[in-house]
Amino acid sequence: MGFVPPNRLLEVVTRIVELQPDHGNRGDRSRAGLKCVVENWGIERVKAEIETRLGWELVVAPPVCFHHGERHLGWHDQNEPARWDVGIFVENGRIKDTEGCPMLTGLREIVRRFRPAVRLTPLQDLILSGIPEEKVEAVRAALKDYRIPTEKHLSNLRRRRSRKIDHLCSERVDPIEIRPCHAAGHGGSRQHPRRRRVSPSF
Repeated sequence: MGFVPPNRLLEVVTRIVELQPDHGNRGDRSRAGLKCVVENWGIERVKAEIETRLGWELVVAPPVCFHHGERHLGWHDQNEPARWDVGIFVENGRIKDTEGCPMLTGLREIVRRFRPAVRLTPLQDLILSGIPEEKVEAVRAALKDYRIPTEKHLSNLRRRRSRKIDHLCSERVDPIEIRPCHAAGHGGSRQHPRRRRVSPSF
C-alpha cells in the first residue's frame, strides 16, 4: 500500500485494525476477516479509507532490494583469541550419509572428538565454532577424511542443490489440492490420492 516511517507505524496499524470491525462481514464468520474486506474493496479503496482515517497520505513504497548475505562457509578466526570456526555446506539442509560423503558419521565423530559448538544457519548450513587454534589442522584433516564440503566445494554443489530443490518442490503437492483432478478422472483415486509432480519454475 505504501511506506510508513517507524515513528508512525503504530498509528497506521491502529487504523488498519479498526477497519475490519467497521466494514467486515459480521454475519458470516468465514467472510469476517480483513482479507475479505481487501478482496471485496480492492487495495486502492482500502488504502483510501485508511488515509482518510489517518488524515494524511501514505507515501509510495521505495523498491526493496535483497542482497546476498554472508554464508559463513569455510574457516574464520573468531573475535575470541585463538578460536576458529568452520562453515560447512549442507545440501538441502539434510545431514545424512551418502555414497560420496558420510556427513552424518563424520560430523558425529568430529563433535565427539573436538567438542565444538554447533550452529545452524538460516541457509540450512552448519557452523562448528569455538575450535582451539591448536586443533584446527586436526579438524581440517577430519573434514577431508569424511569428504565433508566447505568453501572449496561449492561450485558443483550449488548446481546440485538447485536441481535437488526443484525436485523436492515438485513433490510437495498436497493430495487435498489435487483431489478435484482425481475426481475428474485425471490419475489417482479419491480413496488413494497420489502425489503428482508439478515442476516449479524459478
